[in-house]
Amino acid sequence: MASVEEYEAAGLYDPAEHSDDRLALLDWLEREGFTIAEMVVAAQHDRLLSIAGDRRLLGSERRSRAEAIARSSLDPAVFDEVVIALGFVPFDDGEITFSDADIAAVTSIGTLAVLFSPEEALSLIRVYGSAFARLGEAINTLYLADIEAEISDLDGTELELARSAHDAVGLLDGFTALLDPVLRRHIYQATDRIRRAAIDGSNSIFLFAVGFVDLAGYTEYSGSLPTAELDQFIQQFERDAHRTTTECEARLVKLIGDAVMFVAPEVDAACAAASALIDLFGGAAPDVSPRGGLAYGQVLVRSGDYYGPIVNLASRLVDAAVPGEILVNEAVVDALDVPGRFEPAGRRAVKGFRDPVRVWSLL
Repeated sequence: MASVEEYEAAGLYDPAEHSDDRLALLDWLEREGFTIAEMVVAAQHDRLLSIAGDRRLLGSERRSRAEAIARSSLDPAVFDEVVIALGFVPFDDGEITFSDADIAAVTSIGTLAVLFSPEEALSLIRVYGSAFARLGEAINTLYLADIEAEISDLDGTELELARSAHDAVGLLDGFTALLDPVLRRHIYQATDRIRRAAIDGSNSIFLFAVGFVDLAGYTEYSGSLPTAELDQFIQQFERDAHRTTTECEARLVKLIGDAVMFVAPEVDAACAAASALIDLFGGAAPDVSPRGGLAYGQVLVRSGDYYGPIVNLASRLVDAAVPGEILVNEAVVDALDVPGRFEPAGRRAVKGFRDPVRVWSLL
């Protein structure tokens, strides 16, 4: 067991600055197998409280980029491209950064370039990395808000914070295996959507109804809220948007600030989702009113997102709608063909479109 004098000499403990709690933390880290040198490095990077959790998360054996490339059997340029596409922070030669699990993942994912063209493979890998980056951010935020904040509010010690981080990582054990069936289900659902939206002879252009709903007045309202209330409002907004679009058999593509983007192969599902969102958010907050835009037509589907004039039109129709209104293009009316479901709303000058667009209000 290291002595207090050794901790002092290493700059890890100062009787004038630290309480006995710091000694308890250092002794615990030593019992966990960390050397004083490792603690010093962690302290220099402000990670003394998380070093135990970091090791449990990523493992202790790390290899340099050169070693990782040699073990991967990938071309160095391909290895680097995959690492960047996954969203890993790029590192220089000689710095120990990759675990054996990292290397195995990069190697396996890198073989996608054999099945697909390099450009298409890297596009897919970027989506993969982006999705997991968001998941990682969400998990970390959940820990900070629900666990670490509670310990801090109760004047928790450094040792309690370090142990909580270490124990929280343990919750991930087995969690990643649960992602496999979820991914398989979403691949199945995506395949089903694409088949229903297929256009003969095309592998990238499909027929979709694209919808946007945003909250007019949200910017002013959110600026007046305390941080805690804003956080609660955003959580409820995201939760309700996800549940509502899913229940209407539409796919929530993304949340853009106070806006929801969704798609559906069938116009009736998209109309149902738009109407449900308008009804749901109608009383979300004082002086905040939802409005929507919906367009149907050919869209480019790529990397889990949707592109093209139809997407742009749906987005712009939101700006042209008054609070509580859902504006749709002519193709939506023709595809649904339900008398009394729409009301002519004239022609609107829509940004990005040369000619005024004929629109209807969804009733």
